[in-house]
Amino acid sequence: MDVSGPLLLLETDGVPGAILSPINPHRLTKDQLQQWLRCRGLTVGGTKSELIERFLKRSANKKLCHILDPGFENGKWLELKRQKLLRAANVNVPQKPILPVTGWMSFPSNDIPTMFNEGHIMHYIVESTPAVLPSFIPRSHEEGDEEDDDDEDTDPREGSIEAFRRGKRFVKSKFVLNVKDRSDKNYYYLKGEVRASMKLEIRNVTATLSAGSGAVLDATCTCKARALGRCAHISALLLYANQRVVEYGHGGKYVLVVCFKEMVCL
Repeated sequence: MDVSGPLLLLETDGVPGAILSPINPHRLTKDQLQQWLRCRGLTVGGTKSELIERFLKRSANKKLCHILDPGFENGKWLELKRQKLLRAANVNVPQKPILPVTGWMSFPSNDIPTMFNEGHIMHYIVESTPAVLPSFIPRSHEEGDEEDDDDEDTDPREGSIEAFRRGKRFVKSKFVLNVKDRSDKNYYYLKGEVRASMKLEIRNVTATLSAGSGAVLDATCTCKARALGRCAHISALLLYANQRVVEYGHGGKYVLVVCFKEMVCL
């Protein structure tokens, strides 16, 4: 079974409330209509009449009506489908590292993996992004609906290359704040806050690197684009760590203090 091609989340993939009959929609409850629209990434606000109008409009779109938003419920259903396909193809699905709860200190308190570099970030954000057909991902504004949150840096459909570039802009603009890290024998962990573009909202971001190879193994963010584990905020946190590597090397706080003392003595 080929699982390398573009992956679509369909209403037949077991998502609750994803299938409703367009026949006599007035019999449907408001909650049913909202869940159906929510599954497709459409606006769920408004009166029942407005919800029915939105429901009928999408139902009439034969190209998109059966396709769901890959970011629905934080990408949970898309990930379940991906894992199901991998298991069917006899591909081992690795378990994601569990993020520590305690032991965090101000970055850089631990040595950053010596193999970590910008190439690892590019690979994770751009090259390893799970394939989702962009032409089939529903966009509410294309059908005349208003988005609940039109903040451009939280669009779950943003291109992975643009996420990488925007992450660089966030670092340059000093939007990456309160970064902390910790490590163990297998992993190096990062977490921090990233400002959402020019707005005052803060996105909480985490990332896990392999202690040996420096590869990015997993990342999370509280923005809408977190469904696939790649967004501009994750890119920014990783690039922030890489900037520190470029300027001071992979050593932790001890190395940074030594470098500072040497500069003072010059």
